[in-house]
Amino acid sequence: TLCNRKHGKHTLAEFNATKAHLSVAESEVLIDWVIEQASRGFPFTHHMLREKAQALIRMKCARPDFKLGKQWTHTFIAKH
Repeated sequence: TLCNRKHGKHTLAEFNATKAHLSVAESEVLIDWVIEQASRGFPFTHHMLREKAQALIRMKCARPDFKLGKQWTHTFIAKH
């Protein structure tokens, strides 16, 4: 609401962004990677996208066992 914004509270979109696995910049890197792979003739697969995203998150969080959910790639594609 306007009152909340006036008092410095975050919007719902801003709050949800803090819970995301990837930042906006990391998402853009991932999207650019998919486009680059496609331009080189490598077809996009959900498996490749999931592996690349997990690698980015593992480097960021230092969690070698991190795994994304089964539907994460579908949600990522719908969002972007």
